[in-house]
Order: sequence, then C-alpha cells, then structure tokens
Amino acid sequence: MAQENQGLALRGLILLAVIGGLFTLVLGFMYWQSHTPPPTLVAPPEHQIPSLAAPNVGAFPSGISWYAIYQLGQTMPSAPGWEVRYNAATALARRGSAAVPWTLLREMLDEKQQRRNYRVRHADGRDVYDEAAARANVIRGLKALAAWHEKRKAEQNLEVPSDLAEIYAMVDKLATSPFVELKMQAEKARGSFFR
Repeated sequence: MAQENQGLALRGLILLAVIGGLFTLVLGFMYWQSHTPPPTLVAPPEHQIPSLAAPNVGAFPSGISWYAIYQLGQTMPSAPGWEVRYNAATALARRGSAAVPWTLLREMLDEKQQRRNYRVRHADGRDVYDEAAARANVIRGLKALAAWHEKRKAEQNLEVPSDLAEIYAMVDKLATSPFVELKMQAEKARGSFFR
C-alpha cells in the first residue's frame, strides 16, 4: 500500500510540474505579446476633421470653429452613396418628373464637387482627380436637365420651379467652359430652357 501511495504522489508531482510548465509558458507568451508595439494605422485625413475643427472644446457651441467646419465641408466629397442618388435624380429628370431633387442636380453640375467625388489616392499619399470622369458626370447632369425641359415642353407644362434659377446660372457658367464637349452640352441645355 505504501508503494501505491508513493506512485500516486509521484504521478501527482509530475502532473503538477507539467501544469506549472504550461502555466509558465502561457504567462511568458502573454508577456511577450503585451510588449510588441501595436500596428500603426494611418487614418485618411477625412477622419481627422473633428479634431481639427474642435481640438479642445471648452464650451460646446462657442468653442467650436464653425467657419473651419464650413471650409472643411467645402473640400470633402459628397456623402457616400452619391452615385446612387445621382442616378435617381437623373432618371427623374429624364422622365420629366415634378419630384426632381434639384439640389442633387445642382451638385452634379458643380465641377469642383465632381472633382472631389472622383478623387483617387495613390499609395504614396498623393491625391489625384479623375477630371474626365468628373466632367462626364457634369455632362450627364446637363443631358438630364435638357431632357426634363423637353419632356415638360411636350406636356405643355412650362411651370418653372424656383430652384431652377440657380441651376440656370450654373449652366450659363458651364457654357463658357474651355472644354468643348462640356461647352456644347451646356449650350444645348440652355437652348431647351423656358426663359
């Protein structure tokens, strides 16, 4: 019986040594993992806008540089999903609908905004604008605007929404563009206006 107790005690000590070794190995691995530096993530500059606009806000409304936020908003691309919204707006315009979102069409005719929408960031951090794609989007907006006017003329509905005055001014500006295709499409759209 004494020999059985010695064997049992020896197996217990061996098992304790194995568990102690595993415990030491796990603690060593955890210590090694905690001392490796975390990977550095480079956030795009758009994600740093809140810290630029409101670095250390003391009192909420007065501590924020609202003008800085406005200026940053003028350099940002359109909200995500702008392609879908533009497609919907041009489809409504081509059908001659009364529910055309004129703010979206006005945004489509803004060359600067379209360049910001078609910004490409290279691996070295440079931002390059796809001018041709931006211009094609402006032309698409001009074609939809001309189609809206033609549909309304065909229906004998010459009622002009108040939002079109600003769009007419934008088209007049586009008609002086140095790009021939853009200038021609703006002239064609101007020819269909109700003025």
